[in-house]
Amino acid sequence: MENNARASNIQYKPALNAREPVRVAVTAKQPSPKNKPDAKGFLYEASGLGLRLSAPKCSTSFVVECTAADAGGRRKLKVAELKASIKGNVTVKADVRQLEDGLLEVTYAAPLTGEYRISLLVGSTPVQGSPFRMSCQQPRACEQQSRVLSSLEGAFASERFGLPLETYDQFGKAFMGKADIRADVLDCSTVLFQADVLELRPGKYEIAFTPKISGTYNLNISFDNNRVLEGCPLVLRVRNDETCAANCKLYGAGLTQGIAGEPNTFSLQGASSHF
Repeated sequence: MENNARASNIQYKPALNAREPVRVAVTAKQPSPKNKPDAKGFLYEASGLGLRLSAPKCSTSFVVECTAADAGGRRKLKVAELKASIKGNVTVKADVRQLEDGLLEVTYAAPLTGEYRISLLVGSTPVQGSPFRMSCQQPRACEQQSRVLSSLEGAFASERFGLPLETYDQFGKAFMGKADIRADVLDCSTVLFQADVLELRPGKYEIAFTPKISGTYNLNISFDNNRVLEGCPLVLRVRNDETCAANCKLYGAGLTQGIAGEPNTFSLQGASSHF
């Protein structure tokens, strides 16, 4: 996060099985080279996730700042200087307040999903990048934010392999609702079979299957059958299980004592290379 930018906030009510309301802070500048400094040499910039994304009926914000084009210093903006307009299928009220560090914070709550246009003027000078296109969306499991929690090493033929997966929404917070997840196991580009997707608890899943033979497999995880998890296909190398001498154990009386001329015994307990 940049030192001179203040994070924006999005608050919304999660699914019924979530434990508490969610708050996310993200900075996402949208600079544009088209705008020039005003007559006094100042540039006006906006930053925050709220410039491009929000959830219905959720308090969402972004900030506006003023910097000198030549020296890079900051000028304190006044609330009356900024004109903020948010329009889509409906016009959304924008509240502006001054922060302690000289930035202006713009807060709004779009009532409906859809596309909106955010226009920002300081006096008669457009803020860099204005107008902005903002999309109001319902929270969903996001392919860019969700992630697997372990490496794909340690898989063995004929043994069950489980890969933990956590789902996050497009706002960067844990997605506690029901996610439509599909996991395909591929040989190169050919789908061999679908892995099992098990919901362990809200927001946490396990991708599980049992590879029959050793080799290299690709694992493709998708949401709603079309949005592919970032980083896929994942490469899984499956090995044959082998007995490992270092993990084997010897036990029995024959290891320490015996009677001449009589059979003496001890036992060997084998163990595989991954135990």
